[in-house]
Amino acid sequence: MQEYTSLRHFFLFPSSVCVADASLDRTEMAKSKNHTTHNQSRKAHRNGIKKPRPDRYESMKGVDPKFMKNMRFAKKHNKKGQKTANAAAKKIAEAAAP
Repeated sequence: MQEYTSLRHFFLFPSSVCVADASLDRTEMAKSKNHTTHNQSRKAHRNGIKKPRPDRYESMKGVDPKFMKNMRFAKKHNKKGQKTANAAAKKIAEAAAP
């Protein structure tokens, strides 16, 4: 029964129950406009909208360190057997030429 009377009191006298409304200053007007994109397109096109320049190398920031270490070794030893393979191919080409 007590809940019913408090609800009734709330609907009959809302300003006495609600504390948040009491703190508002009712003399100021509410703002009506929050955002506008007027003139933004013109400003953007004044110097032209440019495509982002492509990077030569993609950043490795945030890549797994274990993968990075393996990649360094792979790059380092990538051309190890290439020298001997090139020399062998050169010999075969010279032998076939005369």
